[in-house]
Formats: sequence, C-alpha cells, structure tokens
Amino acid sequence: MEFSLGWIQIVAMAVIVLVTAINVRGVRLGGWIMNLFTMAKVAALGLASVRESRSSSVIGTSAYISAPWPSKALPRLPSTTKWC
Repeated sequence: MEFSLGWIQIVAMAVIVLVTAINVRGVRLGGWIMNLFTMAKVAALGLASVRESRSSSVIGTSAYISAPWPSKALPRLPSTTKWC
C-alpha cells in the first residue's frame, strides 16, 4: 500500500489546524464554528436528498426493491411445542 500526499490531504490538514487554532482561541468561538459547520453539512445533505428525490424515475414504486428472502416459500418446520 503506497502513501501519497495529495491536495485533499493537505486541505484536510489545513482545516484541522484552523479548527484547532480557533478552539485554542476560545471555546465559545470554537463551538460557534462547529455549529456553523454542522448546519452546512445538514443543509448539504438536505439539498442532496431533495435533488435525488426529484431526479429519481421510480418515485412511489417498489419496483427497484428486491425481497431479502428467496421467492419460494420455506418448508414449514414441525412444531415441538404443544399449545393448549
């Protein structure tokens, strides 16, 4: 397994250093920044969800869902418990 340092890793390290510096400066400011990041992530997930639901061609159908069990019925096992 070969390790390579690309621009994504460099940006990730820079964000970690920035967030650490903000937290060192003050917990209140760090909390505000974390809330801002969380709101941005939730908004991005919401937009992706809305976009996907509008672009899907099988809305309201279950044609793309397959059953998690075999299509043939399983054999019935004999009962070992006698119910009154």
